Amino acid sequence: IDLQSEYGINRKIQRDKTLNAVYKLAKFLWASSYVETKRDFILEKQILIKLCELYDVEQHLFKNTKTDKKGSILATTFAYIALCRIENESNGIIQDIEKEFLKYLDSLHTINEKNIDALVLILWGISHNLEKCNNLLVKKATRCMKLLLESGEVKKNYIYGERYNIRTAGIRDSFSINKYFVLILTLEKFVLVRLLKQQYINYVLDEINSIANVVMKNNAYSRDGKNESILFWENYYALQILDNFSNMVRELDYKEEEFMIVNPKYFANENYVVDEKLCVVIMPFNNDWS
Repeated sequence: IDLQSEYGINRKIQRDKTLNAVYKLAKFLWASSYVETKRDFILEKQILIKLCELYDVEQHLFKNTKTDKKGSILATTFAYIALCRIENESNGIIQDIEKEFLKYLDSLHTINEKNIDALVLILWGISHNLEKCNNLLVKKATRCMKLLLESGEVKKNYIYGERYNIRTAGIRDSFSINKYFVLILTLEKFVLVRLLKQQYINYVLDEINSIANVVMKNNAYSRDGKNESILFWENYYALQILDNFSNMVRELDYKEEEFMIVNPKYFANENYVVDEKLCVVIMPFNNDWS
């Protein structure tokens, strides 16, 4: 494409718009599901038909465009979430996708750089349909969620701070997502519906606290804390994380832990009296690190 000519630039814009087809259609249906009054079901039906035309029945995946030869996990996840949010006749497609998700999770024995992107996206998609999703798939997803969270180095090296930058054709055409943010959203949902114990949220408490601090300071989220760096979509996910966490604290029974400060006892010699009913911690209080 010749970007020095007007024709070339217009061609690039048109190509990028086409590449975003499945995301636009899915996002429209996703947004439409929130409309409570004067919802345009006729237009919704038209968009649904266009979206389903991008589904490849052989691969059980959605393609970004009709001309693409291979399906995309990212496109499939967006479409799956949209289809799950609206009442439609595409239950067959939803079931096919869930079978494909289940097949992928079944084949997952270790988490590495090659499979972690697909894993995060699949878990994110499933988290939007936990109440109606295939029970076996939910169990497998819960197991994989635990495996992912407990793989500390994997989470740190392959997820943190990364973004999926989907091609855009302008400021109104952004569909990028923060990989780690959607993982936190997924975890919050699994905890909220009690598939995971409350303690699992401890894995991401530092990140949630960091997000909250930035938002409290600037009334919006940006990675570097500067207003000029705010991205609409990323701020949306950040606020959703805080909203979910607020709901979690309100709905779940978080018990307050009580602590007692005890004056340290100085031992003049090594002849200690041992009480088997107590636990004794011996610590050198004269060192700075203590």
